[in-house]
Amino acid sequence: MELPNWEQRHPSIAAMVNPALITATVAAAANRFQTVSSSDMPWELSFLIVPMALHQDTRAAIPSRRDSHLPKWVERHPVIHAGLAPRARAMAPFVREGLRYGLRTEQLILHPSGLLHGEPYGRLPRKNGADVPAIISAASFLGSWFGTIDDPPTVFAVLGVTP
Repeated sequence: MELPNWEQRHPSIAAMVNPALITATVAAAANRFQTVSSSDMPWELSFLIVPMALHQDTRAAIPSRRDSHLPKWVERHPVIHAGLAPRARAMAPFVREGLRYGLRTEQLILHPSGLLHGEPYGRLPRKNGADVPAIISAASFLGSWFGTIDDPPTVFAVLGVTP
């Protein structure tokens, strides 16, 4: 899917899936992933973290404890689980755009082992109704949660998302 030019994007879509927000979301997740696992975050996890952190209902359902088990969470939230794969596919072009932006601006650094958080974003404001602090907080939690799982393909499989 080719993304429309910025002039052709609806303002609410442009606000919620702009490359800077996606970069900040991935950077927050990668930073926490690295803190928990002592290794870089596999870049592929960006394609799960962004749609989960940006989607308000999913964000609200994310557990508060890292020791929560992902399969149990999926079992307790079947509606969110059912919508995640299509949402992840629909968001993939925006995630790629955000990754490219983050690499270009050096907010993200790509290593053979995955993504390493680059320069941190400062305080991010609420903009156009987007709850940016909640999005970043959810992404940070997802990074730490996924950092406790040794095998990224397992995360994709449990969440029902296939490449």
